[in-house]
Amino acid sequence: MTDRISAISDFMLQLDALKSVNRRTYINGGERVENSAEHSWHLAMACWAFAELLQDDYDVPKLIKLALLHDLGEIGAGDTFLYSNSRDGAHVAERASERV
Repeated sequence: MTDRISAISDFMLQLDALKSVNRRTYINGGERVENSAEHSWHLAMACWAFAELLQDDYDVPKLIKLALLHDLGEIGAGDTFLYSNSRDGAHVAERASERV
């Protein structure tokens, strides 16, 4: 049990690095750019809200988990801007980061 708690604690500390990955989107008010942790949280909340609104047969827990996990590769690879010249190879660096 202690080993499992330690592993979860280590994972949580690694996740904290997502707060340091800046994106190009400004937060409301424009005083700073959004980080990837904020982006993932916001997407998870949107998935939840729209799933509730649309009232279809969505697997809401799965949607939320996917939203929270979708940018974890950015911890090691950074965020790649949609129109970046290096966009074609971004997925390779993100997958390598996810393995870590």
